[in-house]
Amino acid sequence: MTIDYKQNLRYTWWEENTDGGLYYPDVSWEILENQGLNHSDMEKALDTLKDVSYGRTSWDKFNLMWVKLIAKKHTSEESGSNFWIERANADKITEKRIDEAKTLDDLVKILGYADYDKLKAEDGYEKFYKPKNISIGELYRSDSSGTTGAPKTVYHGPLPLTFSALDEVTGIINTVPQSELNGKKLLCLGPTGAYQEEHRIITDILNMDYFDLSFNTRGLKNKSPEEINKIIGPVIKRTIDELIKGDVGIMTGTPQVLYGIPKELIEKVTMIKMSGVEINANEIHRLEREYGTKGTKFMPMYGHFAGKSSIGIVNNESIEYFPPYPFTIYKFGNSVGYGQRDRAELIVAQPELLLIHPEDYGKKVKSNEMFNEVDGIADPSR
Repeated sequence: MTIDYKQNLRYTWWEENTDGGLYYPDVSWEILENQGLNHSDMEKALDTLKDVSYGRTSWDKFNLMWVKLIAKKHTSEESGSNFWIERANADKITEKRIDEAKTLDDLVKILGYADYDKLKAEDGYEKFYKPKNISIGELYRSDSSGTTGAPKTVYHGPLPLTFSALDEVTGIINTVPQSELNGKKLLCLGPTGAYQEEHRIITDILNMDYFDLSFNTRGLKNKSPEEINKIIGPVIKRTIDELIKGDVGIMTGTPQVLYGIPKELIEKVTMIKMSGVEINANEIHRLEREYGTKGTKFMPMYGHFAGKSSIGIVNNESIEYFPPYPFTIYKFGNSVGYGQRDRAELIVAQPELLLIHPEDYGKKVKSNEMFNEVDGIADPSR
C-alpha cells in the first residue's frame, strides 16, 4: 500500500478510507470550538486544510492561516497564555497586525521568540504558556532529557498528537506492508506522557496491540550511569520479556538500547523506530548490516520535547525528516535555498502551546511523494 500524509488527513476527517486494513480515529474538530479560537477564522482555516488534502492549495497558505489563528488565541486577554499576553501588551501585538502578516517570516518578526528558560521550572508551562481556558488535566506531558541544557517541560493535546501519529503512519506504511503489522505488538519504549499517547494512536490506526514501556526522561542525560540504569534497567527487562514472547511488529528505541538486547530477538521485529542525537545515515546503515539481514526495517525519528515527531527517510548518506504540519514547522529563512544548510526556527503552533525558537542546524530539503509540499530538514545537528 502507498499512502501519503494528505490522504491520511482526508481519511481521518473527511473521507472514508477505501484502502482497507487501516483504522482511522474518529477525531472531531469540535474539540477546537471550546478552546478560544476565533470561530470564523477557524472555519476558513479548516476549509483551506481540506483544500490542501485534495491538492487544491498549498501547505504554505494553510500554515500561515493556522499559525495566525493560534497566535490570536495565545495573545488574547480572555483565553491566552500569560507569556504571550505580556508580549502582546509590551510590543503592541494586535489581531490586526497578526492578520496583516503576509508570510511566516513576517509573523515571526511580529511575535518574536519564546523564552525557554521559563519552561525549566516544574510549573513553568502552567504559569506562562498554558492558555487560561484549557485544563492541564486534559493534556499529555512532554519532558526534555537535558541534552541541550536544563530539562524543560511542556504539555500537548490530543489533536497535535493525532497529526504526529498520521505523520509516522505515513512513513511506516510506505516501508512495511500493513498486513505484516496487523494484530502484532507495538513496544513503546520511551518517555511517559505525550510520546506514549502518540503511539497508542498509531496502534489504533494500524490495528496493533500497544505496550507501554515508559520511563521518566526529565533530565535523564544529566544523571549518572547508575541512576540511569535504575530507571531504564527494569524497562529493558520488560522489553526483553515481550521480545521473547514474539509477535512484535514495531519497537521504539535508541542504538544504545538495541546493542544491549540479544541480536536474535531484534531480528524477529518487523520494524524498529530509532531516535537519539547520535542517529545519522551511517548509524542506520550499520544497524541494517548488523540486525537487518533477516528483513528487520529501521526507521529514524527526529523528536523534540516541544514539537512532535518527524519521520525520517534515509536518502543515500542523509536522513530527511518531515514534520507533522501544521502543529510542528521547521522554518528556514527566505534566503535559504533547498540543499543549503542553516539554522532552522521551530514553530510549535497548538491550541495548548505556542513556541517559536531557533533550533538545530540542518539542510533544507524538498518534500517527497509521501509528504507532498511538506518541506523537511536533513541531518540536523545542535
